[in-house]
Amino acid sequence: MAAGALLIQRFKESQEDTLFVSGDNDRLTYGQALTNACRLAFEWTKLGAQEGDAIAFVLTNDPSFPCCYLACLVAGFVAVPVNPELGEDTVRFVLNLVKPAVTVKSPPVVDYKCLPTSDVEFAMDAKRCGAIFFTSGTTGRPKGVRHSWPALIGNVASFNRHMELGPDTRMYHTLPMAYMAGFLNTVLAPLVAGGRVIIGPRFTPEAALDFWKRPLRERANTIWITPSIALALARLARDPEISSKVAAEFKTVLCGTSPLHPNVRHIFYQQFGTALQDSYGTSELLLVSAQDRAQAALMSMNVGSVLPELEIAFRTDADGRDELMIRSPFVMLDYLTENGLVSATDVDGFMPTGDAGQFNGGNLKITSRIKDLIIRGGINISPRAVEDVLSDLPGIEDVAVIGIPHQFWGEKLVVCVQVSAEVDQGTLTGAVRQRCRERLARSCQPDEIAVLPTFPRSVTGKVQKHILQRELTK
Repeated sequence: MAAGALLIQRFKESQEDTLFVSGDNDRLTYGQALTNACRLAFEWTKLGAQEGDAIAFVLTNDPSFPCCYLACLVAGFVAVPVNPELGEDTVRFVLNLVKPAVTVKSPPVVDYKCLPTSDVEFAMDAKRCGAIFFTSGTTGRPKGVRHSWPALIGNVASFNRHMELGPDTRMYHTLPMAYMAGFLNTVLAPLVAGGRVIIGPRFTPEAALDFWKRPLRERANTIWITPSIALALARLARDPEISSKVAAEFKTVLCGTSPLHPNVRHIFYQQFGTALQDSYGTSELLLVSAQDRAQAALMSMNVGSVLPELEIAFRTDADGRDELMIRSPFVMLDYLTENGLVSATDVDGFMPTGDAGQFNGGNLKITSRIKDLIIRGGINISPRAVEDVLSDLPGIEDVAVIGIPHQFWGEKLVVCVQVSAEVDQGTLTGAVRQRCRERLARSCQPDEIAVLPTFPRSVTGKVQKHILQRELTK
């Protein structure tokens, strides 16, 4: 079924069913969510927005956020979610790049008592951009990943079939809504399944002690978390009765956005008696694979079976690593960059993932990452962006930013600086941290600073980061 027809059918079939639950038990049915979306679309049109224009939402998690996405879908606007925690410079860069007709900086009012509607047509074109999600990539400056609505909806429809997610799905939402996983995985997937989204507060370690109270009260049975969230929940769990209820009520506990280490799997299973289902996806290719419960229970070190529409191939690089290549009908349209639109697929339609892996028995295993990118707590960090901020700091001869495996964060961010012998290391370390606080988002602050007299280099003078990683991991 075409994506537009599928969504129309879902809103008509589920018009009176609850779609979003938020706050103190505030509820929106499918029909009411659509009514709120139509109102927002009308308001933005009065402000001058036309079909095809970008609408930017510079918002933190809020019940109105999903309605903003739906409003763009209803009116043919291009949804551009922007996380305000990225910092003023980055937000300004994104807005200058997309030039939105309307920028939403305060959460729109949600009417929980409005009359429902399902009388809406969704005209979708697979070649037309419907949403832009910004990722740091590997170049320093954020770049926009442009997707069509048919690709987004088609991907989650395939994933739902693959994982048997249906109308009984009650997804507990705790991821950032401005990022792909916080929208695609935990809003759009349950919506297309005809399920329910229980909007919880954005996860923080402080909230971990009381985390399960609300999802259990709302009878949530599905959740998507990151490895760092999983570890925090397991380590801070205090009530065996709550742990038993989690095992009994949650039939699907998906984990993704960064590598899932074996010790996190075991700690979570020992505490809650239910297995983390590892998954794999990218902003460019969307959802790629996930483990079912049987695979997860075996503690299998893979990211599960691949969606049936995808084709998998490997390309051996100069270092003998097999880079994972994927051809998908759900692949992004292109990148939006400072230099215009850039394609990322090869002549055969395959896209490099930047990850090395294996494909055995229908299951995908990611063995390492090829592209220079740090994933800390599920957030992509460009080493180049951090290096650029520090490169002109007095006393620094060279700087290299690397990721080192970390039990909680997945990776920790280490700033390596090469300095001359006369530099006072304590003073320099303080200056590095001060510069980072002034110019970088909180998620990009260094966990460690390593002051070194020299860097290992290749014959061409390039810093050999893999050697730095190996030496600093010892």
